[in-house]
Amino acid sequence: MKQTWAPAELIDHWTLAPEEIQLVTTVSKTAYTQLGCAVLLKSFQLQGKFPQRKQDIPPVIVEHVAQQLRVQASQFERYDFRKLAAKRHRGHIRRFLHVRRGTVADANAVCDWLEAQNQLLEDHNLDRLKEVVYERYKELKIEPSLPKRVDRLIRSAIRSADERLYVKILSRLRPETQKKLDGLLGENVSPGSNSSLSDLKSEAGAATLENVLSEIAKLERIRSLSLPPDLFAGVSRKRLFWCKRRIAVEGLSEIRRHPPQVRYSLLAAFCNVRAEEITDTLVELLIAVIHKMGSRAKHIVNKEVIKEIKRVQGKNRLLYEVASASLESPDGTVRKVIYPIAGEQTLHDLVAEYKQGGLYEQRVQTIMRGSYSNHYRRMVPHILKALSFHPANETSKPIIAGLALMRKYADKNTAFYPEGEVIPIAGVVKPEQRELVQQGQKINRINYELCTLPGLREKLKCKEVYVQGASRYRNPDEDLPMDFEVRRTEYYTQLQKPLSAEEFIAIQKQEMQDALEMLDTGMPRNRKVEITRKNGKPWDTVGQP
Repeated sequence: MKQTWAPAELIDHWTLAPEEIQLVTTVSKTAYTQLGCAVLLKSFQLQGKFPQRKQDIPPVIVEHVAQQLRVQASQFERYDFRKLAAKRHRGHIRRFLHVRRGTVADANAVCDWLEAQNQLLEDHNLDRLKEVVYERYKELKIEPSLPKRVDRLIRSAIRSADERLYVKILSRLRPETQKKLDGLLGENVSPGSNSSLSDLKSEAGAATLENVLSEIAKLERIRSLSLPPDLFAGVSRKRLFWCKRRIAVEGLSEIRRHPPQVRYSLLAAFCNVRAEEITDTLVELLIAVIHKMGSRAKHIVNKEVIKEIKRVQGKNRLLYEVASASLESPDGTVRKVIYPIAGEQTLHDLVAEYKQGGLYEQRVQTIMRGSYSNHYRRMVPHILKALSFHPANETSKPIIAGLALMRKYADKNTAFYPEGEVIPIAGVVKPEQRELVQQGQKINRINYELCTLPGLREKLKCKEVYVQGASRYRNPDEDLPMDFEVRRTEYYTQLQKPLSAEEFIAIQKQEMQDALEMLDTGMPRNRKVEITRKNGKPWDTVGQP
């Protein structure tokens, strides 16, 4: 029983009705027995069982019940749950609530009922199962067995449900798949070397070529088991993760000692979950590689830009003076009009700075191209070949087509795509990047790939592109209830959201507009906010609350 109760909860669950007060005062004559009997009565009504110890009853409950009986709460210390008076009180309470004591047959019936609750048993949540069992006894108006017997009942139901599940999974596994699962246990592995199962248990490291190839090898090993796609149909993900954790902590010899139906079921569940985890890992490594290429290139260019800005001081002022002198003496020579303002060496420095600088995006692209072609391009094609990407909407299809093109020419050594190849540009290459990609009538392969990969990263993060066999990056439609299409209107009503996307967007825009207007009208009147100007720009200062 929980120890903290709000006043409203005490009133709802621990308030004695007039007939209950009459029962308590009739069967008990002393203050402490009346208080003890009342606590037993309300506890049974709430939990469907009698408390076993006085320590289970929070003092706030005792105080609340004592006030209703007009007795001192300290009297509860004298009440003993093991004495004859408490036993007699429990009998009166059963008759008052029309409840009978449970029998062995009742326990067997409840156990049979619990074994039919497959979804609850799969999670192995003992606390939740206890609540369900006591609620079942309460519905049947039967006093439950002692807590230890209830625990045995629950564990028996769990074992029965597990055994049925293991037998069902074993029946779906072909003999050749069972042999491959046994091969994971490393029975033929030489002493001192790691088994295949130990390799599958290991986690990935940093985004290096060696780690990428290692993760792909693990994924290929699991795929080679040829597990049936419907092997775990109807089995909850919590149950699969429970099996995975069990295999993760057990040693090889302990796994081998399991009966065949247990051994194969646990190993298959472990491989199923690990395949999803490894797929997620490969996606995350790909996202990390793409992000690292862009952030590193921008960092290098930013440092160069800062150095170049310091090279020729006062370029804007110099340009103004040169332009003014040119307008005043349009017929003069450069040596007589321009050189007195900007010397020949200064003009040479300006020209060199511009030639070396170029456009910011072009410089970033150049550095990304170098790191990608010399290093990252060795691992990215391996990831793209190992994973299956799919679009979640129409706008993502160009990116998927671009990835297919990258896979098609991954082993080719050509700098440009051949003429006649269908190359998606719209939705893949941004307008400002087209000059880098389209060189005349040809499409530069590396530059095109450098445009495709960042787009893939953004769509993976917002689930516009999903990966088959992944968990975190799975198809977003799988997150919907199975009956979503049938009960779509009902679910939207429960969420208090409109069915129309346009209406939803309009509501969001209006809410943001209202919030901005509230900020705009409220900030000038807020004494803790001071709006000034700093360096010619608005500057807000927020005071301490």
